[in-house]
Amino acid sequence: MYGTTSRFQTPDGGLITLAADGYDLDDPWSAQVRLTARDPARLLPTGHQVRGFDIEFAGNYDYVIAEVLHGTVTDRLDSRGGQLLLARGDQQALALWRGPFHEAAIWLSDPRTPTAHALRYFDGITFTDSAAGLVVESQTPDVEEVETIEVIKRVPGVGYLDVKNAAAAFELVPTWAGAKASAGEIWRQIDDDLPVFILANTTTVTVLSGEGKQKSTEGPRLEFLDRLTTLSWTER
Repeated sequence: MYGTTSRFQTPDGGLITLAADGYDLDDPWSAQVRLTARDPARLLPTGHQVRGFDIEFAGNYDYVIAEVLHGTVTDRLDSRGGQLLLARGDQQALALWRGPFHEAAIWLSDPRTPTAHALRYFDGITFTDSAAGLVVESQTPDVEEVETIEVIKRVPGVGYLDVKNAAAAFELVPTWAGAKASAGEIWRQIDDDLPVFILANTTTVTVLSGEGKQKSTEGPRLEFLDRLTTLSWTER
């Protein structure tokens, strides 16, 4: 039986709640998180000013390493209740921390990047992994800010929800009035010659795009938006 409500703890400790009667909401969530130096003129102790990670369910990158990177894992170290992995292909490399439920990955443009340099991207970070989500915390929060950039959720038969915090995505909201719905206000727009729907409320701005052969089909997405009762983002 499908779960009618799905929740996800964002990398910066917030909570997203999604509820839609009669839909399969069991696919895993994914997210992008960015850590930025609060002083733009100052490098972090790791030597970076900005670093970002893709958050996926644990094991997701096994396929990516084999079929996208066309590489192999060259380094594997126990770290912070999980493992740090470094995989190398012919054109680029991938470094990731893998916990029991989720993993955080970063792409490296040079496959010859020294192991010590690649793993420095994870210095000064604490990972708290649970079934609810992966929380990423800086060990120096006074000099480094953690921000969830976006959260993505696939709904089978409907498409992909690209969810952003309303405070950071107000520019995506059209200036004219949209259609009223239970979960917010809805607009239809064209992106790369394909229809997308924007849903906005006081806490989220979401772009709903189609998947596969349904990228240009609007009916399933309109029905989902009509039956969507909750899409909220609660700050930590």
